[in-house]
Amino acid sequence: MAVVVNPGLDRSGEELNQAMVNVVSLSGECTTSSLGPKTCIAAAVSQLSCYTCDPTNCKTYIKQNCPSGLDSCLSATATVLDNKITLKACASKEVCDMAQSPFPGLTVENVKCCQTNLCNGAESFTQSFLLMFIPLLSSLLFL
Repeated sequence: MAVVVNPGLDRSGEELNQAMVNVVSLSGECTTSSLGPKTCIAAAVSQLSCYTCDPTNCKTYIKQNCPSGLDSCLSATATVLDNKITLKACASKEVCDMAQSPFPGLTVENVKCCQTNLCNGAESFTQSFLLMFIPLLSSLLFL
């Protein structure tokens, strides 16, 4: 648990003689015992989690707690010297924006950046199901 004491402020920003205590549990829930206006710091305490994987063989995902300052999960496919690699990692907003820009000698495709826990995982069930279903359907049509 973290306990944070914040001085109360009036509407003009002047400090009051009141104080507020926020208690944040490890689950990110916030309860407030307050003599002043209610605010909650749970969002500041929570940490983003993203998937990472081996770029040359991204078959197994590993959950990673992102370091401070990395506020997005990145997922992309890059081609470097005719080698295709898959990128899954924690990233800053700046890195996500740069990944969308062209680089000489590097092709980056399917760039997705998101800000919720584990949002850079596997593609949705619908997409994978369609990829399996189309060959099955075409084989049935040619029987």
